[in-house]
Amino acid sequence: MQCRCNTVAVARSLSPDIQVFFSDARHSRWPEDSYYKTLSEHEKNRMAALATTQLKEQYLFAHGVKRLILGRKTHCAPERLGFGFSRFGKPFLAHPATSLQFNMSHSGPFCMLGISAESQIGVDIEIHSHSISYHTIIENYFSPTEIAIWKKTNPANSKKAFYRLWTLKEAVFKCIGSGLLIPLNGITITLTGWHSAIAHADNGLPLPFTLLHGHIHNTASWAVAVRNTSKEPHNVPIH
Repeated sequence: MQCRCNTVAVARSLSPDIQVFFSDARHSRWPEDSYYKTLSEHEKNRMAALATTQLKEQYLFAHGVKRLILGRKTHCAPERLGFGFSRFGKPFLAHPATSLQFNMSHSGPFCMLGISAESQIGVDIEIHSHSISYHTIIENYFSPTEIAIWKKTNPANSKKAFYRLWTLKEAVFKCIGSGLLIPLNGITITLTGWHSAIAHADNGLPLPFTLLHGHIHNTASWAVAVRNTSKEPHNVPIH
């Protein structure tokens, strides 16, 4: 296991075949046109349709970083990577043919990319917003157990607690990759440690995921969900 740290990205190893990269657009060493050259026509059109220059720049950075890292992992030129989508919209690598699994999330200047040799993976990162109505989200999408736990949280930490649970739920559902066939409040997240958690189904049985969560400078929250491919959960060291 290894941890790579520089001004562009931070990689955490969850197990020998799983890595998560964090990138910050404010510290990118690459000019924007270098990222743009790697994008497909579909990605360029999606970027062009975004409403503001800031959204366009964030999209360009996130998808450019995604292509650069996946290209390095698959020994393929970033611009030659081909992506497909499942029936529920989860992206996968179509070219080159590989068992590699990935998932990406971006929010504000931050981009997060999870890569696994073969296990399904989901990641989520969210900037802490001052305008979001998180009380409404909690009432509509959190399970009764999660709501009860959140209500016991110190009011000074309520927003941070919300983002911790929300990113974990998002990561689990992105890992499953089946859209909203399962309602968001149909899965309960329980924190088990400073950086770990478990997911339970409605019947109380634990679901086969290894979960990891954390914060970046108290301005953003992130989470990773990896589907366990054996009876033993993935080893999740913190670096």
